[in-house]
Amino acid sequence: MMGSALTLSFLFLRVPFGLLFGLTIGTMALVPFGGSVGIALVTLLVALRDIGLGVEVLICALIVQQIVENLIAPRIIGSVTGLNPVWVFLAILTGARVGGLLGVVIAVPTAVVIKSALVALRSPEAAPALILTHEGYASPHGEDKPENGLKDVRSGQPAEG
Repeated sequence: MMGSALTLSFLFLRVPFGLLFGLTIGTMALVPFGGSVGIALVTLLVALRDIGLGVEVLICALIVQQIVENLIAPRIIGSVTGLNPVWVFLAILTGARVGGLLGVVIAVPTAVVIKSALVALRSPEAAPALILTHEGYASPHGEDKPENGLKDVRSGQPAEG
């Protein structure tokens, strides 16, 4: 997404090799922090030829990168993973702070695991369906009462088994 947006922007600004530069940054953006490195390299190369155009490329690329990375990407990742885009953004920031490059890579999967664990803990289906009651017991002499001591919490009926 960033590659196509930057390619169109570079072609609009009439940057020499704009198609190549835009696609290169888009490919580098697949790696964490690769987009930033790509933007720096392309800006440097363009600025070596024309400093004014280099500044325009830098401003345009930074605006496109901020829009894609902070608005569009968290929404797409959130819709795929089921996380709120705000939590995706916070997970990536926390992962970068705690684990650097590796933290950024594993931040969203870790957030999905944490969310799944919390949902499983909160759901009523996660609660045990059977509890031990004082009404039923098994006699040590082989005289079993009809109830085995377990009741289904939902129906209140004696459990089988």
